Amino acid sequence: MNGAIHYKEFIGMYENVYPDGFCRHFIDEFERSSNEGVTNNRQQIEGCHKTLKQDEFTFLNYKNQSPTPFNVEENSRDYNTGEWGVKALFFEGLQRCFNHYCNQYDALRQLEIRCNNIKVQKTKPGEGYHVWHCEQGTEDGERRIVTYALYLNTIVDAGETEYLYQKMRIPPIENTVVLWPASYTHPHRGNVVYGEEAKYIVTGWFYLE
Repeated sequence: MNGAIHYKEFIGMYENVYPDGFCRHFIDEFERSSNEGVTNNRQQIEGCHKTLKQDEFTFLNYKNQSPTPFNVEENSRDYNTGEWGVKALFFEGLQRCFNHYCNQYDALRQLEIRCNNIKVQKTKPGEGYHVWHCEQGTEDGERRIVTYALYLNTIVDAGETEYLYQKMRIPPIENTVVLWPASYTHPHRGNVVYGEEAKYIVTGWFYLE
C-alpha cells in the first residue's frame, strides 16, 4: 500500500492498496463466475423491485472454486492455513487497511474481530442500491462491526457510495479501499451508475467474534 490515507467521520479511505492489475484480475474472476452461472441478482435472491436495488454478485469461495492465478501470488501467503494465492493477497491488503483504521480508532483493539468473506458485485449502467441502509441487522448481520469496500474500477461522476448523516459521497476509484462502521450511524446507498461501463466492487464485513 503506497497511496494516500484519509479519515473523515469514521470513514477510512486507502489508495493504491494492491499491485497493478490485481483489481482487473478480480473483475475477470467475477465475469468467469458469471459465465459459469454461479452469480446471483437481487431479484432472484430477495425478490425485490429494481427500483429499490439492482446488481449482480457472488461470494468467492476458493474451497469450491479454482481461481485463475495472479502474476504475483507467489509473494503472498495465508499464514493461518499455509495456503498461497489470490485470497491471501487480498486479505493481506485488507488487513493492512484495517490495522491503520484501528490505529485511528483504537477502541477497536479491545475487541475480537475477524473477516473471512469476499463478495464481488457488479452494478451495470442504470442499476444501483437505491435505498438507505446500514450493514448491521438481524441474524448474521447483528455481529457486523466494520464494513469494507474495494473499488475495482473507476466510474466518473456516478456510482458513488453516499453517506446520509455524514453528507458525503465517495466516488469509485480503482484500487481504493473504504472502511466504515456497520451500525446505524452510517446509513448509505450505492448511487446509480451512468454511462457505458459497469461498476465492480469487492465488499464484506468485519465481525465480532
